[in-house]
Amino acid sequence: MTYYNDDDEAVSDLPDDLLAALDRRFPARDRGRGYHSRAALEVIARVLPHVDDIDDVVETVLPYDGPHSQDSVLNAARVFVRSGRYLNNATQPTTAETTLEWASTIGSIVGNVKVVLYQLDQLLDQLAQASMRLAEDPTLYSDQTPYDYDPDIPREQQQAAREQWQAARHEAGVTTAMTIADLLRQIRPDLVTWDEHQFMPVAGLAKKLEQPHALAAQLGHDTKDEDDGADEQS
Repeated sequence: MTYYNDDDEAVSDLPDDLLAALDRRFPARDRGRGYHSRAALEVIARVLPHVDDIDDVVETVLPYDGPHSQDSVLNAARVFVRSGRYLNNATQPTTAETTLEWASTIGSIVGNVKVVLYQLDQLLDQLAQASMRLAEDPTLYSDQTPYDYDPDIPREQQQAAREQWQAARHEAGVTTAMTIADLLRQIRPDLVTWDEHQFMPVAGLAKKLEQPHALAAQLGHDTKDEDDGADEQS
């Protein structure tokens, strides 16, 4: 993570130990191999007190253009969960007077939640596509398919019975993957329904959030300085 001064010189206000930790983690990310986003997150957690822009932190750990991996997508999903958990805790009545002191904060949070729902619409569609692709994988199986072992079956018939079981659990896996895809596609309209050109949202939870978001944007607070200025002008 690089910072620049007024003369466009690269500088950093991070402690030397954090700079060293970043140097160890992120060259691996840039090479696209040997990179573990969870380990990078641990470094970023120590960096956070020294930075102002959380977007830079997230982009540093999980860059939009990758590299993408099983590790990175699973950790990104965990970030979804942790962010929601944090918001739920930080907006409780015991803390809301501080964290939700300004009306604009509510509007901003609602707006970001709305964006997340639009993102989830795309994500569920892509997960459904991935499920359908898995259904074509000959190695796919369902671990819910019971294997009825019968010790009385002659040895020469046991192999045939096992092959029959393997075929059955593959078929069950294919059915399950296709069912997952169907269910995800059925859920998407609850999030957002698009017009016939797939351009404008016309229904769904994301669409419903547009009104409270717009209303929250209308709210503000009078401050003492503004009141004093109005009194002086009068």
